[in-house]
Amino acid sequence: MLSSGPRKKNSAKLSSLAFGHSPFAIQSSSAVVVTVNTIAKSKAATSTLAASATVRAVQSPTPSAFSSSSRPTPEKEPPRRKRPASQSELPEGPRAKKQKSKNAAKESSTPRSSRASSIRRIGPPFGSLERPIPRICVTTEDGAVPHVSSEDVVIRVLREQTVPKKTKKGYRAFFRNPSDLNDKSFEPDSLQLPIVEFQYPNHGASERFLLLYPWDKDDYQPVKELMRTLSTIVDCYLTPAQREPFGSLSRNLISIPTEDTRPASPANHGTPSEQSTPLLRILERAYHKHDGPLFIKTMNEVSSRLATLKEEMMENARAWFNANKTDEEAEEGTSSGGVPVKLWKMVLEETYQRSVGPDVDDTKKYRSFSSETYGELNPSFISDIVHRLGLKPGKVFVDLGSGVGNCVFQAALQSGCDAYGIEINHPVASLSFKQKVEFTARLRMWGLTAGKYEVLDGDFCESNEVAEWIRKADVVLVNNYIFNSELNDRLTWRFLDLRDGAKVVVLKPFWPFKRPLTGRTADTPEAVLTNVEKLEYFSDSVSWTKEPGDFYIYTKSSVRPVLVQESRTSSRASSRLSR
Repeated sequence: MLSSGPRKKNSAKLSSLAFGHSPFAIQSSSAVVVTVNTIAKSKAATSTLAASATVRAVQSPTPSAFSSSSRPTPEKEPPRRKRPASQSELPEGPRAKKQKSKNAAKESSTPRSSRASSIRRIGPPFGSLERPIPRICVTTEDGAVPHVSSEDVVIRVLREQTVPKKTKKGYRAFFRNPSDLNDKSFEPDSLQLPIVEFQYPNHGASERFLLLYPWDKDDYQPVKELMRTLSTIVDCYLTPAQREPFGSLSRNLISIPTEDTRPASPANHGTPSEQSTPLLRILERAYHKHDGPLFIKTMNEVSSRLATLKEEMMENARAWFNANKTDEEAEEGTSSGGVPVKLWKMVLEETYQRSVGPDVDDTKKYRSFSSETYGELNPSFISDIVHRLGLKPGKVFVDLGSGVGNCVFQAALQSGCDAYGIEINHPVASLSFKQKVEFTARLRMWGLTAGKYEVLDGDFCESNEVAEWIRKADVVLVNNYIFNSELNDRLTWRFLDLRDGAKVVVLKPFWPFKRPLTGRTADTPEAVLTNVEKLEYFSDSVSWTKEPGDFYIYTKSSVRPVLVQESRTSSRASSRLSR
């Protein structure tokens, strides 16, 4: 017989077996296992033995307890002790309510000029402000100016194309001749390359496009750009009656496969003017079927018609784009005017592809993780800044660290403001000079004007020109996302010369928020840039990440630093007297 001590430890564990599906049960502390038939006979002996050994025995269930219709249930566990409520879960007592009301009253009574920097998420959602800005924006000069054509960009790449086609670099044929599969005239190595000459809205403005497609879809795509340019002219420069013979293009037109192995479709080279289908639909059909002869023939027909409409297109532009509406009409949207959004985006894209695109590798010439690291702010970001901060003719925009000049040229074209930029990285600044020349030519070709624009190569902390720009600036943009603390500190001293109410837009805050002003900071930029707003931008707004993020807008205070400090002292004195 087993001793009672060790058995007692395992009694709970062994008794749990009595509640299972097994036909066997533990009857006593002697651990004697018996069958169901002997349970009744051993019941009395079990209870006596348990009493003498002072062991708590498991009472034997009746045979009916093991039937399928009824099973015993274990003893109920003792109720668990409830976790005490946390401080946040407790009801708010009268003392807490009184203190909360006191803190709110104290905060509202504190003068805004004496508060430390705070974060405010105000204004309309990012990207909701994109619309034309009213101004006089149509030139009186013709468009016959020297420019870098689409053909020039592709020819340059073809001349540098020394690697085999298997590496997927350079350009390949996009079109073919369905009537003659042996026709090699649409290949990049043919003696006569496939070229069309396209007409722009202004007098004397035209451009040659090579009908080839890049092996790498991220490279410049001349056919895609040609179709977008045509769509922009039809939508922005023609009346509904003038637009009728052309029709419109579908939204999924630019969906081009990188490889095309489909058999050539039968050719249908009927004269476009003899068909009832609009010209752009015929052009789209040839585009998707890769029918080179039909595409060239239709595009020549389109260009001929546009050439005869140049005078009408410029008249339409003067009537639509030059509408000088008031600020009230602009807010209500009851009048037209300004450069259409689709148009200024097209002009900027063409400029970039011809001046920066071929030498884009020059933007990667910098020391890694240095303050000269290159990054671009995309058009959607700058467009939101232009509208949110009210840039328009007569305003001044300054970009410190302007890169290739994208933000400068966009602000000048979109709003008509005067825009200036400076870049310390010499190879990148050289690209901004090229872009300035091409931007000027593109404006003439499209019949447009912009505000004054200028880009420099230099250090914004040392340049005398920057000091002059700062004194008259309404908006200063600084992409300081990767600036070190020393450069940020040197930069902020420039802002002491800003006009009252001027805005400074940054990607990273200059100082910690809610840091109180002291005598040490009363005469520093931190004292005059106390008002700051924290806003959010959408994904794909910057070049270094696809994720959304935050940007900050500082406002130059209208109160001088000494008065800010005095305001803090007077508020403390008044609070003491009230006690």
